[in-house]
Amino acid sequence: MGVQIIDELSNRFAYHPPSGPEVADAHEELREAAYALAVIVERLVPPGRERSTALTKCEEVMMWGNAGIAREGGRARLEARDTHGADTGGD
Repeated sequence: MGVQIIDELSNRFAYHPPSGPEVADAHEELREAAYALAVIVERLVPPGRERSTALTKCEEVMMWGNAGIAREGGRARLEARDTHGADTGGD
């Protein structure tokens, strides 16, 4: 294994504490949005496989989104947002 993959794996499995209040706020905003969507899914989608899968995907959105915020680059991305919260960086 190369050094680059070892560094990438180390970053993926490391704990990334919020680097400031704006990052902690971003985590909370994402959690609240994922929860709100999960509540809508619970209310509108009949019980069954589809509801269960949709709720799992809401959890995945929250987890992957928070991972993206926490890992290297997450803070830089937050700093790149303009005053209206729009992302000024490109992907």
